[in-house]
Amino acid sequence: MCLKRWISPYRNNKQSKDLSKVIKTKQLHEKEWLKVEGVTAIGIGTDNDNTVIIVSYSGSSETIRETIPQKVEEIPVIFRYSGEIRAGK
Repeated sequence: MCLKRWISPYRNNKQSKDLSKVIKTKQLHEKEWLKVEGVTAIGIGTDNDNTVIIVSYSGSSETIRETIPQKVEEIPVIFRYSGEIRAGK
């Protein structure tokens, strides 16, 4: 049931095109944004039923928000504090 609810919003063509646009936009900008000090990850999620790009960070959000726009190609960019991410041994 949970999987069905997650998949069903992306079944119609308009939403599939929107998701496709978000994926392409994320791929276009993520390498540049990951170079910004404190940015730990770039992802895709939803906010109030809108598909958004999520920028996770561990440093100062002020510097990151000055560098990365809050909207890119009409797609909202949401900033979320993640803390430092480290790989395990």
